[in-house]
Amino acid sequence: MWRNHEGRRRNRLFIIILLIAAAIMAACRRSNPEAAALLARADSLLNPPPSTAARSQGADTPPAGGPQGALHLLDSVQHQARTAWPKADRMRYEVLLAEAMNKSYKPFTTDSVLKQVVRYYDRHGSNDEQLKAHYLLGCAYRDMGEAPAAINAWQEAVDCADTLRTDCDYNTLYRVYGQMAEIYTRQYLTDKALEAQKFNCRYAILAGDTLYYIHGLLMLADNYYALKDTDAVFQHIEQARLLYLERGMRHEAARVYPTAIQIALEHGHYKRAHRMLHIFEQESGLFDEDGNISEGYQKYYYHKGNYYLGVNQPDSAEKFFRKLLPIPSNTIDGYRGLGVLFQSESKVDSALKYAHLYEFALVDYLNATQAEAVRQAASMYDYTRNEQDARVKSIEAKRTKNILQGVLCTAFLIISLIYITYRRYREKRTTEVMQLSKLYQDTSRKLSSTLDELSILNSENKTLERLKQEYAEKLQVQSDNTIEKNRTIAKLLTQNRQIKEDMIAIQKNRDLLIAKKDKEVEVLRKGIKHQHDQLMKLKAPEREIALKDTDIVKFFIQIGQPHKNSNTSGSLIVPAREATEKEWTDLSTTFQKYLPTFIAYLTEEVELSSQEYKACLLFRLNLPGNEIATLLGTSSPRISKLKGILNAKLFSSDKISKFLMNLKKL
Repeated sequence: MWRNHEGRRRNRLFIIILLIAAAIMAACRRSNPEAAALLARADSLLNPPPSTAARSQGADTPPAGGPQGALHLLDSVQHQARTAWPKADRMRYEVLLAEAMNKSYKPFTTDSVLKQVVRYYDRHGSNDEQLKAHYLLGCAYRDMGEAPAAINAWQEAVDCADTLRTDCDYNTLYRVYGQMAEIYTRQYLTDKALEAQKFNCRYAILAGDTLYYIHGLLMLADNYYALKDTDAVFQHIEQARLLYLERGMRHEAARVYPTAIQIALEHGHYKRAHRMLHIFEQESGLFDEDGNISEGYQKYYYHKGNYYLGVNQPDSAEKFFRKLLPIPSNTIDGYRGLGVLFQSESKVDSALKYAHLYEFALVDYLNATQAEAVRQAASMYDYTRNEQDARVKSIEAKRTKNILQGVLCTAFLIISLIYITYRRYREKRTTEVMQLSKLYQDTSRKLSSTLDELSILNSENKTLERLKQEYAEKLQVQSDNTIEKNRTIAKLLTQNRQIKEDMIAIQKNRDLLIAKKDKEVEVLRKGIKHQHDQLMKLKAPEREIALKDTDIVKFFIQIGQPHKNSNTSGSLIVPAREATEKEWTDLSTTFQKYLPTFIAYLTEEVELSSQEYKACLLFRLNLPGNEIATLLGTSSPRISKLKGILNAKLFSSDKISKFLMNLKKL
C-alpha cells in the first residue's frame, strides 16, 4: 500500500513539473495580439493571396499598399517593436521589415540585425523561416558589395529548404536561385549561372509565378548565348513568347526578340531577322509616332542598321547607325557600324575616320571599365577562395557534427544501459530487502508463537506436579484394624498408583515437547539475530523500504486515510480506527529494530512528549500532514505547528523546510 501511496505522489509531482514546463514554454513563445495582427497585415501587403497576386500581374501598378505600404506600416511601429514586443514577434518584425525594404529596392547598409534573425530562426524557426532569414541576409551582403558572403548565405538558405514538403516556400526559394544566377552572371561564371537559373525556373513554376518563370526563360537564353548554344537560345525565347501570348501580353511577347535578332544577323539569316524585327516594331509598344524607340532599347538601331547593311540598303543602314551617335551608351556601336558600312562601300577616308573613332571610344570605354573589371576579377577570386574555404569548413563541420552525433549516441546508449542496469539492480535489491523483511517478520511471529506454546507447556507441567503432590498426600491415611477398611485402602492405593504412573508418563511427554520447543526457540532466535544483522548491514534507505513493508506500518498507513465521520456534521476528519497503545508500542518496537539510531536519538538525546514522539515516527514515514493529523486525532494546522516545535527541539533550527531532510539523517 505504501508503494501505491508513494507512486501517486511521484505521479502528481511529475504532472506538476510538466505543467510548469509547459507554462514556461508557452510564456516564452506567447505573442502580443496587437503585434500579431499588425504583422499579419504587413505580411498580407507583402505577400497577397494568390487570387490578388494573379489579378495584379501584368498591371502597370502594384496592388494597393504593396511593399511600400508594408514598409510605411512597419516603420511607424519600429520603436515599439524593438523595445516592447516579445522576441518572437520582434524577430518576425525584422524579417518583414527586411523583406519590405528588399521589395521596395531600398538598399541594406548593415547585416547586424539580420545576423541576429538568422541565429534566432536557426534555433527556433521552421524550415521556411530559416530559408527566408538566410535569403534576406544574402540580400544584405549583395547590397553591401560582398558577393562571396551573399552566395554563401543563399547556399545556406537553399540547404534550409525542405523541398519534399508540398507547402515548401517556393516563392522565396526561386528568388534565392534568381539572385545567385545574377551574381554568377556578373562574375562571368556562366555554367554556375545556368545551373542556378534552371533551379530558378523550376521553383518559379512550383510557386505558380508564371511571369517570373518566363523571365527566367529569357535569362536562360542569355546564358546559352554566352555559351554559343544558339539552338537553345531560340528554343527558350520562343517558349517565353508563347507563354506571354497565352496570357494576352502581346507587348511583352514582342520584346523577347533582341537577342534572337542579333544571332540571326550574325549568321546571315536576314529573312528570319526581318520577321522578328517586324513583330518587334509593330507589337512591342516601344516606338513613338516618329519611329523613335524608348530609352534603354536603343540597341535596336544597331540591329536595324546591320539588317539594312546585310540586305544591301546602305543609306537606310547609315541612317540607323547615325541615330546611335548622340547616345553615350551606344556611341561605340554607331562608330563600329559606320566603319563597317563605309569599308563595304570602299570609302577609305570615311572608313578610317570611323575606325579611329571606334578605336578611341573603345579605349575610353576600356579605361572607364578597367577598375570595374579588376573589381569583378577580385570578386571572382574572393568568391572562389571563399567557396573553397566554405567547402572545407562545411566538410569539417559535417565531420565534427558526425563525431558529435556519434559521441552523443554512444553516451546516450551508455547512460541508458547504466540506467537500465541500475534500475534492474534497484528492483532486484528492493525485492531482496522486502524478502528479508518478510522473513524477519515471519521468524519473529513464529518465535512469539513458539514462546507462547512453551509458556503453556511449562504452566501445564506445574499443574501436573501439583496434582501429583495432592495424590501423594491422599495416600497417607491411618491404618485400620477392620478388614473392610484395609480392603478399601488397598483398592485406593492401586488406583492412585495407576494415576501417578499416568501422570509421570504425561509429564515425561511434556518434558520432551518442552525440550523440542526450547530447541525451536534457540534456532528461531539465532535466525532472527542473523536476519537482524543483515538488516543492519543495509543502507538507511533500504532499511526504510523494509520498514515500510512491515505489517504494523501498513496498518498505520491504512487507518491514517482520513474520512468524514457520519455521526457529525461532516466536517470532522477522523481515522478509520484509532490505534491502541499496544499498536503504537509495536510501531515503536519495529522502528527500534529497523532504525535503532533514530529511536536512540529520540529517547536519549531529547525530551519529547508522547504526542511529539509519535509524530516523529509518522514524519519519518513521510506521511502527508493530513494523515498524520488523522492518526494523532488533531488538526492539520496543529501538525504544521508541531513540525516547527520538533524542528527547534531536535535540530535547534527555525528552517522548517529542512525538517524532513534532517529527520532522515538521524
